[in-house]
Amino acid sequence: MSNAGDATLDLVNEFNNKLNKVAPGAVGIQLALMVVVGLAALAAFSILRPSNSNVYMPKVKYSEDEKRPPKIGKGITDW
Repeated sequence: MSNAGDATLDLVNEFNNKLNKVAPGAVGIQLALMVVVGLAALAAFSILRPSNSNVYMPKVKYSEDEKRPPKIGKGITDW
């Protein structure tokens, strides 16, 4: 093989070796970030749902009387 081919193969192998090594700190940071994002989304939903009940309540107007879902309260955790 030529020198350029060997250099390219070495570069690809070096890149693959770096990809195979995952730092535990990076995994911890990613996990913490996703937990914070998830909790923020849950908090935003819990705060916004009572004031936007038209969007978040079951579609009572489309259901039959005997199959109508119960009304949802206005509390933060009433969902």
